[in-house]
Amino acid sequence: MIPTSRVATTLIRDAGRQMRWQDALDVLRRMGDFSILPNMYTSTAAISACAKANQWVQCSQMLEEMQLNGITICLRSCTSAMSACANSQHWQLALGLYAQMHSHAVEADVIACKSLLLACRRTRQHSPALDALAAQVDVARYNSSIRSCEENQHWKQAMNLLNLMAQQALQPQAAGFAAAISACARSDRWDVALQLFARMQCCSVRPERSTYVAVSLATGKAALWSVALGQLSQLREANVLPDITTCNASIRACVNGLRWDYGLRLLQDMQVSCLMPDEVTYNALVKGFTTAKLWSHALSSLWELRSLGLRTSMLSYSRILMACSTAKQPKLVQKLLDAMQADGLGPSVWDEGILMECEQSGLLQHEVALLLSLDRHGPE
Repeated sequence: MIPTSRVATTLIRDAGRQMRWQDALDVLRRMGDFSILPNMYTSTAAISACAKANQWVQCSQMLEEMQLNGITICLRSCTSAMSACANSQHWQLALGLYAQMHSHAVEADVIACKSLLLACRRTRQHSPALDALAAQVDVARYNSSIRSCEENQHWKQAMNLLNLMAQQALQPQAAGFAAAISACARSDRWDVALQLFARMQCCSVRPERSTYVAVSLATGKAALWSVALGQLSQLREANVLPDITTCNASIRACVNGLRWDYGLRLLQDMQVSCLMPDEVTYNALVKGFTTAKLWSHALSSLWELRSLGLRTSMLSYSRILMACSTAKQPKLVQKLLDAMQADGLGPSVWDEGILMECEQSGLLQHEVALLLSLDRHGPE
């Protein structure tokens, strides 16, 4: 009895485990008797059952039926059918199925490619298509290793892997370049990151969004505001909308390069394009304004940050407090202290030396005492 598609899938899988591919197909065909239509799970289970018995004809036919019936073709259904074809000495048909995966919007993973390659090689056949598949497996393996270097900030190892790929005449993909650039940016090697980006363009590899994000992080740390703005222009020319990470990194580059005016312009561009700024955006601007001794602009950014319900930072408060105390603005200092308490912040990052410097800059005696009290006991 097959009351549901889930039961049918279980029956088909059980038949496949026992190498009873005919029974698996019988369950699939009988689903119509119960007014149940085959779906991705039942069809894939049936293909897998036939593949285990190397029934390549049935596998190919079921893939065609899935496509004709509008059933989603997944990675497992494709790889099972390819494996059956390759193991049955029909390696050319297997490669043809592999080429069709892109038309089904199915992306092959490293394991799938490697399994197909080994199956084809067991037939002792050689062709340019097999060579291309082998190269793709190698590139995917290198990309995986480079991503590991990115996570661990091992930029030298990432560079070595890219150089090894060049020695083996393997073309790195955009994902591999992006991971290597990110590894360099995280290790503060912005110069190497920019060299990699230039190398990527020389290799005619089209940058992805992740690539621009990685380059933006590098330029942000290095205060290369002109390069950061150039990256944003390239993104727009490629009809790719910058995300919040890219914009924040560009604002950071402008601020670190003492071009707060460009940073403010980027904020305005974000608002026009309906890209919501976050606390990172405003905290970066606060840093730029206080560095330029524009305490009124810094205050405006802080109030706007709070009005949007975004999380404030102790570092931004401390910068504006120092700027206002230097500018002899005790009332604003008191207002900031009240806002800090309302936000649940206390000057835990301040030491008494900095507080005494504030006092010498004109901060009132009771305000210094309040700061010290917050530092020792936390906000009430």
